[in-house]
Amino acid sequence: MAVLKCRDPKREAGAPYMIVTTFHPTLGQICAARGAHELVISRDGSALELKRWSSNSQTSKLWAVLYFITWEGQASYTRRRQ
Repeated sequence: MAVLKCRDPKREAGAPYMIVTTFHPTLGQICAARGAHELVISRDGSALELKRWSSNSQTSKLWAVLYFITWEGQASYTRRRQ
């Protein structure tokens, strides 16, 4: 899966957006795009969860999860800044 952050002049005056591309064995390549302003990003361990708003169910729904093999924790980040 690849995630790209780009600017598209056709979307809200060049607002940033994210494209997620994955390959499914039977369906082939699947792409989805969301504006950065449409996403809520939160951390769950070594993963970032990207959620979008569903107007049908009036709740946020999981759109993508990005897992990282290595993750620099908050403690080491704070130590490095001092």
